[in-house]
Amino acid sequence: VTIQLDTEIDVSRGCMLCKDVNLHTNKMFTSTLLWMDDNKLVAGKNYFLKLGTKMVPAVVMNIKYKVDVNEGTHVQTDKLYKNEIACCDIACSDTIVFDEFKHHKELGGFVLIDRITNMTSACGVIMHALRRTDNLTWHEMLQESFGHSRRDRNLRQSG
Repeated sequence: VTIQLDTEIDVSRGCMLCKDVNLHTNKMFTSTLLWMDDNKLVAGKNYFLKLGTKMVPAVVMNIKYKVDVNEGTHVQTDKLYKNEIACCDIACSDTIVFDEFKHHKELGGFVLIDRITNMTSACGVIMHALRRTDNLTWHEMLQESFGHSRRDRNLRQSG
């Protein structure tokens, strides 16, 4: 398929063109994972995340809980073993386009790929976006308001 645009835009494999669609563009989200790797999952390990045709480096920031499949209860844990299901927060190195799995199956499902072995480590579904930057309030602050001017700091460092 070839597309000709009327303006010059950097579009490459994995980019998404859409109109009047309410999709998320973010780096972080909460997901439900099925762990399929023989090695355990621990928070902080780097993977490749593949969602549609887009593949980006990603990290599992934390494991919120795992699901006890017999009881249906949530169990606190810091690691995940093969065939266990868990709720995790994931951060990608780049902004990606996605949607919640309940709204869009293709843009709500992903796989995690081990960066060393290239084996699929997990499959997952996106529950919701994490919008931590929306919780920040930026304030203008002057250094002098803390009683330390740049001149005072320079004097302390040199003397």
